[in-house]
Amino acid sequence: MEKRTKPPIFALENGQMIPQALVFCNENVSINNNVYYIPIYMVCFLKKETLGDIKYTVDIKGIN
Repeated sequence: MEKRTKPPIFALENGQMIPQALVFCNENVSINNNVYYIPIYMVCFLKKETLGDIKYTVDIKGIN
């Protein structure tokens, strides 16, 4: 698995920062710059978390 050398940027449009991220992959568990690389089979251990109101828009201009 290729590792990043620079810290990833996780920022939302409103300026809030996302402190960490999960990436499900075919590799073993590893952590790099607050990115957690987790084997796909471990998705069964995730717990649902309520996030509150999330506003989003869908851009469908390019769809014909």
